[in-house]
Amino acid sequence: MPKSCMYHSAGSSEGTQAKYYMDGKWFKQDLNGYESEAEYLISCLLDCSNVCDYVSCEECLINGKKGCVSESFLNENEAFITFERLHQIYTGRHMIDEVMVLNDIEDRIQYVKDFILSNTGLDVSSYLSNIFSLDALTLNYDRHFNNLGIIYDSEREIYREAPIFDNGAGLLSNVSRFPLFKSIDENVGNIAGQPICANLDLQAYYAGITLRIDYRMFENQYLKYMKPSRAIEILEYQLEHKRSWIPNFEKIEIEE
Repeated sequence: MPKSCMYHSAGSSEGTQAKYYMDGKWFKQDLNGYESEAEYLISCLLDCSNVCDYVSCEECLINGKKGCVSESFLNENEAFITFERLHQIYTGRHMIDEVMVLNDIEDRIQYVKDFILSNTGLDVSSYLSNIFSLDALTLNYDRHFNNLGIIYDSEREIYREAPIFDNGAGLLSNVSRFPLFKSIDENVGNIAGQPICANLDLQAYYAGITLRIDYRMFENQYLKYMKPSRAIEILEYQLEHKRSWIPNFEKIEIEE
């Protein structure tokens, strides 16, 4: 992958992943563990869910290192605008600073929804519900206001919600933060989430748990063909423990 294709960003609390953009595709190298496997597994899970708009990822090698690749989710004349960037444009302040001064989790979520609605006309209630439900299920503690966002079409001057993306911090993929020698329970106990609340379950609960999974489809189409790994073990652990929390549904595949 040529250096000219490298994308420079501020990164997140986990550091800056090497990212490249070429031929309409994004490439991301693993940084702290097995982020690419987490991205792939979670996109497989979403394929068996009631979520329609998400980024599908595949594992690959990038300059000899493990990583993942995904198609760009932007069409012609479109730009991705993060919640953080939008908030700075309209208020000059960081969204996290405004959110965290509010004591109630419900009030924090409502602030975000009200801000987006008033400035774009979009009701992001379902968007946030699906993402926070997914984060609680997959243990993605690194959701922040720079990977939540909307898409602006400059030609038609309209907004739409961005698809769900950037799930690589899930499934305890950061092996420095969540060591291999510790049990799943121990590592889960050390998770501190974002951007609304450190408790991922509470964050999902107050946003409304709307995610649904076709568990049989996921087992038959994906899990039984995968080689055992720590990421799969953790995902299976979470699916078992959240089964009553995230209901099953039967996804009907429509053949064209």
